[in-house]
Amino acid sequence: TASRGSGFALVQDDGEHRVAIAASDAERLVWRLLASLAGVAAPGETLRLRLRHGDTRVRINVELPAVLAALDDDSLLRAGLAQPQALSAGMFGTGFALRLATCEAKAAGGSLIRKGDRLRLTLPGLTAKGLGHSQQSGTAVHP
Repeated sequence: TASRGSGFALVQDDGEHRVAIAASDAERLVWRLLASLAGVAAPGETLRLRLRHGDTRVRINVELPAVLAALDDDSLLRAGLAQPQALSAGMFGTGFALRLATCEAKAAGGSLIRKGDRLRLTLPGLTAKGLGHSQQSGTAVHP
């Protein structure tokens, strides 16, 4: 989206984030979410992104593009192909991609919820390497 001057700004990242799902599943889920939002971001619009690791969860908070933030919850999840898209959210549109990401997050033991003008993706996390509180394998999530 550089040609449009839009994209994401990482405003908080509290370190390495290990999630308890397969790398390919984590990448597909995060890509689906970010591509869906980037695809409807207006030229010049920068969306703030925060990564946090809680006690047992990894959270990704991402600002909604203005065109989506203006929608109510039901309309957000029904958003179709009417919005111009620089990146494709898929052939069924943004709403479908967000519903799919919600189901994928839930199946992985997490969630995707709206919190005002942002979305929060929560995934089960692993403890930091060397702490011995959980398995040492897992997928590191980096922006």
